[in-house]
Amino acid sequence: MPATTATTVDETKAPYLLDFRGVGRRFGGTEALAPCDLTVRRGEMVSLIGPSGCGKSTLLRLSSRLDQPSSG
Repeated sequence: MPATTATTVDETKAPYLLDFRGVGRRFGGTEALAPCDLTVRRGEMVSLIGPSGCGKSTLLRLSSRLDQPSSG
């Protein structure tokens, strides 16, 4: 049996589902999402509201790893 050095985390017992610290996203010279902090704990329900172009979809794309942050 091969030895493993990687440590795995039991995601069912992790305290946070999402923990962003200073996460931001730029597309060229345009700041799509200013650096922000967001923590979502297991069992919480969260809504993102705001005007068009404020970064809601960008934040969701980052949280689902469809896009990479420019900072944070």
